[in-house]
Amino acid sequence: MILVYNRYETHYGQEQARLSRDAEILDDDDSEGSQRLKKTLSLLTLKTIDPYQKRLESLFVDRLVYGNDWDAFMSSCIKGWQHSIVGSFGLLL
Repeated sequence: MILVYNRYETHYGQEQARLSRDAEILDDDDSEGSQRLKKTLSLLTLKTIDPYQKRLESLFVDRLVYGNDWDAFMSSCIKGWQHSIVGSFGLLL
């Protein structure tokens, strides 16, 4: 069943098959509203969200994400957040 689903998601045997995990095969234009929301969030967070947005956009290709890549991303985020908490706590003292 997993093989069938994977072949479906990668368009196996079609003209536009996904040959690598970061190759987009579907036309998915971001709406104007979502672009505006991204810019607003970027400004509100003083552009600290931009690296996370870029990494997430590279992870989610055609609304698919691979587990190994997601786990690596989340572990790096958690380490960064822990480092920020330790630095903030030290600054508070």
